[in-house]
Amino acid sequence: MPLIQIWVNGDAAENVAGLAAKLETTLNENQKFRGFIVYTDESLKQEIEKYAVDWKLEKAGLCYLSISAKSQISNAYKLGSAKNVVVISDKKKVIASFENVPAGEFDKIAQQLKDTTK
Repeated sequence: MPLIQIWVNGDAAENVAGLAAKLETTLNENQKFRGFIVYTDESLKQEIEKYAVDWKLEKAGLCYLSISAKSQISNAYKLGSAKNVVVISDKKKVIASFENVPAGEFDKIAQQLKDTTK
């Protein structure tokens, strides 16, 4: 099942809100896709809970990493200094990965996923 993961590592809330909206639209248009947004900063827990309501996410998941998991996941997904990383995978295989994605460019990524999974 095709999966879109958005890893947030210090990106501005406005950009993540835009990415979340684009992700939600993509998931609504393509029932076979799944997706979620993961914040790497547990200290934003209260803000993230508010975002889940404000952004009206129904298809996309929204969560955060515990402090203990952050370094392991950051290394595995090569987050480094990227403010966000969008990972597209299918059948447990990474198809593509993009760093520092502005919300306005998400449609190109979604189209690539659609083209790849036809």
